[in-house]
Order: sequence, then C-alpha cells, then structure tokens
Amino acid sequence: MTVKIIFLYYNIKFMIKDNLNEAKSKFEEGIKFFERKDYEIAEKCFSESLNLVPERLSVISNLIKIYIVTKQIQKLDEILNKYKNLNNNKEMLFGEAYNFFFKENFDRSIRICNQIVNNKDLKYPIQDLLASNFKNKGNFLEALKIYKKKLLEYKDDYKIYYNIGCLLFELGKTHQANYHFKKSKNL
Repeated sequence: MTVKIIFLYYNIKFMIKDNLNEAKSKFEEGIKFFERKDYEIAEKCFSESLNLVPERLSVISNLIKIYIVTKQIQKLDEILNKYKNLNNNKEMLFGEAYNFFFKENFDRSIRICNQIVNNKDLKYPIQDLLASNFKNKGNFLEALKIYKKKLLEYKDDYKIYYNIGCLLFELGKTHQANYHFKKSKNL
C-alpha cells in the first residue's frame, strides 16, 4: 500500500511539473505572438496555458489585454466574471475599467481608473482611458488636464500632442490645436 502511494505521489508530481513546463512554454509563445500583434494566435496560446494552470494571473492579464485591444467585449466580460475572486487585483481592475468604458458606463470606469492610475505599470494606458472617459462625457477640460500632466512625463510622445490638439480643437482653440498637431507630426 505504501509503495502504491509513493508511486502515485511521484506520478502526480511529474504530471504537475510537465503541466507547468507546458504552460510556461505556451505562455512564452503567447507573449511572442502578442508582441507581433498576432492576437488570434496569442489568445490561443494563453488560453491553452490557462487550461494547464487555472487562475494564473499573468495569463489572465494577457488575455484581458488581448480582449481590450481587439475589443472582444463579450470575452472580456466572461473572463472578468469567471475570475471575480481576483477582482481587487490591479490587472483585473484594469480590465473592469475598460469593460465599463466599452459599455459606455463612463462614471464607473472613471472610479476604477482613479483607483489604479498611480500604479506605475498601468499608469500610461489608464491615463489614456481616464482622458477618453472624460472626453466621451464631454468634459474636454478634464481630459486636457490629464494629457497635459501626462506630457510632463512623456515629452516625446506624438500621441499626447495629437490628443491635446484634438481636445483644443473641440474647445475652439484652433491656433493652439494646430501647434499641437504640428508638434505631433514632427515627433
């Protein structure tokens, strides 16, 4: 009996190790495809990895990013609901903020963004999302304030100048808008 238990223990141990190695391999493969913007294959790799190691946050986080970039709102909703137990995690909150944005619940998205906007790993995209929420609500001045603050940190980012130009144009400040459009074009 003891020999069977030891044998079973080692078989399980090796199966777990094999699963972890396979999951890691699929995850790394997914990262490569994600970086190449081949989101369909990246999603497949991450899904296979997640099946091998359920609730692995790094895998879930990358799937969330894919669903955001590809605007697969239903899949984003499904993964967020499936892993509700992880909802206080910054990556999950990141997904929730986008989910509410996609559903045009801008106030709720803003509240979530404000919870994680100072997180260094998510600061750049969350600032964009926060500004987009305010822009969609018609609060161009608040969105402009976010982009001007962001510009202090990322002086060579043409997208920030472009977004500032768009907001200034919406506010009727065409001369200032043109300056920012030209600046974005020259970067």
